[in-house]
Amino acid sequence: SCHAVDKPQNRMAAHLVDLAGRQAGSVEGARYTDALRNSGIVWDRQTLDAYLANPRQRVPGTSMMVSLANEAERAAIVEY
Repeated sequence: SCHAVDKPQNRMAAHLVDLAGRQAGSVEGARYTDALRNSGIVWDRQTLDAYLANPRQRVPGTSMMVSLANEAERAAIVEY
């Protein structure tokens, strides 16, 4: 409910359309913390997996509250 995945429309958080290769914190009009905007992350399978495993450890100060400890769940989301 926080992220749109099928069209480039921001919700509570930035849309995820064309996420691969995108600089974190770079979607026009989306709300980001300075921590995520300045993280230097470029989204790929590896960075997304690490972030989803523990967002606040990967980017201290992020507002992302959901973490996924289950490796299979993360892999399914990253693949999607």
